[in-house]
Amino acid sequence: MRTLDHCLLMLVRYIAIIAGLFMMAMMLQVTLDVLLRWLFRLPIPGTLEFVANYYMVALIFLPLGLVTCTRDHIVVELFTRTLSPQPLAALTLFGNLLAFLYSLALMWLGALEAYDMTLAGETWSAGVGEIVIWPSRWLVPIGCSVMAAYFLLHSIDDLVCALTGRRPLDAEERANALYE
Repeated sequence: MRTLDHCLLMLVRYIAIIAGLFMMAMMLQVTLDVLLRWLFRLPIPGTLEFVANYYMVALIFLPLGLVTCTRDHIVVELFTRTLSPQPLAALTLFGNLLAFLYSLALMWLGALEAYDMTLAGETWSAGVGEIVIWPSRWLVPIGCSVMAAYFLLHSIDDLVCALTGRRPLDAEERANALYE
């Protein structure tokens, strides 16, 4: 289980770097577009289309594995903060299994849509012509597959904790490995 966690952790790190590169490219293109539009009345054609179809999709879906890896999803502890570790793990197991099924469905449906749009050669009309956008459709199943893998791994971790009271995956060790 630790080997799978380590392999997923390495994958998450590389995907996070790619998401960071998308963010930097978006900031650069939008800044240049604003400066060129303001100073010379020469905007960069297709900026809106690239931001909407590539950069924002990458920034939303690629980091999902990182957020899931570190268990940084929103958690409301109003009724669970007084639970001992084993009942809390059982409750978390239920939530992780539901999230696994949901992210698996998102991955599957996203892959079907990406496949269809790849075959169709999907483009979007911009002011200067057509922009090919079908490659960005594949970012959805990539991000959702890593998220689903981590929800499954966390479910196994929660099951072991619910049964034995100990966690095989150490969250602090993972956080240190992620940022070294």
